[in-house]
Amino acid sequence: ETPLHDPAKLYRAAIQGAAVPGKRGSALTEIAFGLQLDGRGYADLSGWANDPASGLDPRFAATLFLFERVRDEEVRDRIIAFWAGDPLNTSELRRWLRDHGEAATYKLDKVSTQELPLHRFAFTPRLIVAAGYSGWVLLVDEVELIGRYSSKQRARSYAELARWAGKLDGERFSGLTTVFAITSDFTAKVLYERNDAERIPGRLRASGLDADQRLAGRTERGMRLIEREAVPLRGPDRATIERTREEVRGVHAAAYSWEPPPLGADEELSTTRMRQYVRQWINEWDLRRLSPDQPVSTVVSDIAVDYAEDADLAME
Repeated sequence: ETPLHDPAKLYRAAIQGAAVPGKRGSALTEIAFGLQLDGRGYADLSGWANDPASGLDPRFAATLFLFERVRDEEVRDRIIAFWAGDPLNTSELRRWLRDHGEAATYKLDKVSTQELPLHRFAFTPRLIVAAGYSGWVLLVDEVELIGRYSSKQRARSYAELARWAGKLDGERFSGLTTVFAITSDFTAKVLYERNDAERIPGRLRASGLDADQRLAGRTERGMRLIEREAVPLRGPDRATIERTREEVRGVHAAAYSWEPPPLGADEELSTTRMRQYVRQWINEWDLRRLSPDQPVSTVVSDIAVDYAEDADLAME
């Protein structure tokens, strides 16, 4: 339930949930210590970070310089933590730079807490590429939670959706690919029936504020993305269902040190999601393991998605 309208919280959640193929530790730590400091990828990263045309806050070039040269593991950990979203005291950063004869090289002006996450989103995918990976794929699940925010938060969320999809001119993030998952009825229920498609941009433009005028255009771009560019997911076919059932059966066997009995064929419906099949299998095996002599039957009920505004989610 990370608020899409808040880039700082989105970045923090994304980096905490990040996974590096074949690695088990903290993603950003694995990536940072996997850098080849004498390689072409790192040279490209350093050149970009130090180029004023990149628009990147100089703190990232400064910390990259220090990470390359500092041997104090605590300082290196602090630098990685800064890249991951933690604050870093400017006076302390200047002291580290002074210790390496670079006190005047980096102009460390004040940067707002609203801007810094965007700099992190620009820096981190390039750091990942420099470490030898193709880039950073960010999966944002349950985007339909936008419907439960307040009107202004929905506007900002639609705008952020457009940003992370690379639909805003001048705000594309090299190395970052974002995939969104949203319910199939969101367009009908929220954009049309609630009329977000007209009401939210209309309210913003009616305010007369320049910032709201810009936000209105971004909001419309995000809503068009949902309306026109969503790709329906195909439901699982019979072969996929059967293969997945056997894989889950093996996991259940390993977890509880027993042999789950084979289950009968599942009813294949176009509206049944894979998670529903998996939950049904696990429930049945749990009951058979705990009460092997009792018959097992499953009742499935549809639960409608609630798009009503939620005061708890609407809190800043």
